[in-house]
Order: sequence, then structure tokens, then C-alpha cells
Amino acid sequence: MFDRNSRFLAVAFLLGSLGAAQAADILSAPEIVAAAPASRFYVRGDVSYDFSADLDVTQRIVDPTGTLVSGFSRLDLDEGFDGGVGIGYQATDWLRTDATFHYWKDELTTTATDSLICAGDPACNALGGAGDLEAYELMANVYADLGTFAGFTPYVGGGLGAVHLSYDDTSISLDAGGGCDVSDPCGGPADPVGSIGFKGENSWRFAYALNAGVAYNMTQSLALDVGYRYLNVDGGDTYSFDGASIGAPGSKILGEDDGFDRHTIQLGLRYKFG
Repeated sequence: MFDRNSRFLAVAFLLGSLGAAQAADILSAPEIVAAAPASRFYVRGDVSYDFSADLDVTQRIVDPTGTLVSGFSRLDLDEGFDGGVGIGYQATDWLRTDATFHYWKDELTTTATDSLICAGDPACNALGGAGDLEAYELMANVYADLGTFAGFTPYVGGGLGAVHLSYDDTSISLDAGGGCDVSDPCGGPADPVGSIGFKGENSWRFAYALNAGVAYNMTQSLALDVGYRYLNVDGGDTYSFDGASIGAPGSKILGEDDGFDRHTIQLGLRYKFG
């Protein structure tokens, strides 16, 4: 039988062995490294379908005797596609912001209905012309993400910015007599036809946008974005005509549109860095 001293030595030996084993486990444990925080910056690319829009134009005829103002024509902007890119920042889980650039160029048809262009001659009809309207959009946007459900994140947002519009040069045809109808289209043999060439103007306009849509998280970094955008653009100069070109120095025709609204369906991708 073991005496008391022997039992004490055995217990001490066992405790020492357990302590050494635990120390070895601690020394061999893997090092814990804190994960780097994911980047909140993202880039985006979008393709949009823009619906048609109408623009009303006011005409001013300026000559040495004074200025005459009247409604002149309507501009019909065709539907078309545009492309956009942007860079953004996810400030919180529900708030993000981005800066975007869009470009589009669509056909514009001019329908002139006012007889001012014919110098008050009731037998003269101003017909119309066509050209393109080119636009560059720069916008700063803010969005509220409304929570993620099964990978889908609905959002609403808005933006402020500027749009640079460039009107093509165009011409307005004149039917100098006889009018226009089904049996006698404008410009028939009995109706001498002329035209006035208008210079297209370009200008920066203030604009704002409203957005709504939903994003789907395809991966942790890549999201598919489908949305609707409403764009409102302020009015500005459209066309001008210098009377000096027809021997009437000091006379001018100036056109100004009252701005327009445009509705857009947008499909894009957002890629988050990190």
C-alpha cells in the first residue's frame, strides 16, 4: 500500500502532466486574425429605355420695330436608348449615394403651326423639320435601401444635377399658298415651297430625377438593379435664325422650349469593391 507521501507525489505528477499538455495546446493554437472590413465603394453601369416626350416652343421675332412673341411649334422627342456609368458609396445599410453620367441622342421632329414665321401671310403654312437632340447628364443621387428580403433590396431615391442639350441645325419648310390637305399635299406643283434654315442651340440646364427600383444580390459583390427614373429638365434655347442671311439685318427669330419630362426604365449592374 502507498503511504501518504507516495499518494501526494502521484497526484502532483498527474497535475503537472495535465498543466504541460494544456500549455502545449495553447502554444499550438492557430493565430486569430481580424477580418478586414468590406469596402463600401461601388461602381455601376446602366442601360436605359427612354420614352418619348413633347416640348412646347415659344418664338420671339425681333426686328427694329420691336419684338413679337407667340407660340411657334411643338417638338416631338422620340423614344430611344441611353447608357450610363457611375461611382457610389454605401454610407450605411440603408443609405447610399452615387454620381452618375448618362448619354443619349434621339430624333427630334419639329411641327411648326404658327403663321408668324410666314410674316402674317394667311396663305402660308409652316410645316416642320427634323434633327437630333443630344444630351449629357451629370447627376448626384441619394437612395434609401428599404431592407433586404431573400436577396432583393427595394429602394427609392432622387438626384440633382445638370443636362447639356445640343439641338441639330434644321429647316422649316414653307408652303407659300393653297394650304395642305389629303388631295393637295404641301408642296404640290401649284404651291411654291421654300424653307428657312434654323441654327440649333446648346445649353446647360438644371435637372432633377426621382428613382425607384429593386436590386438583387447575385453575389456578395455584384447586384442586378432594375428601376424606374423620372427626369425633369428646365427650359432653354432651341433654335435661332439671323435675318441678315436673307437681307434683313437686325431681324432675328429666337426659339425657346419650356423644358420636358422623361420617363425611363433602367437595367444595370452594381459592383462593390472588396
